[in-house]
Amino acid sequence: MNHYVARDHQRLSKHVANLTKKWMVSYDEQEFILNLYADRRKVRHSLSRGASNRPGTEIIIFSDLIHFDKSTPFLRLATTL
Repeated sequence: MNHYVARDHQRLSKHVANLTKKWMVSYDEQEFILNLYADRRKVRHSLSRGASNRPGTEIIIFSDLIHFDKSTPFLRLATTL
């Protein structure tokens, strides 16, 4: 019920690209999402997923107005993309 289709993700990426305020978006890591935000600064972050405690990879995408370089060491197993 709460699942976006490709068109929804495309609209969201265009919307946030036009924002003049600070923003960040996080997604499960997927090639489609990486391509939508190819020109944006991103961090890959490993975390446990819900009740199953399965490891997963999250992508956090940042607006150009957010300076996160000093914060990434505090994210467990984070890498800048």
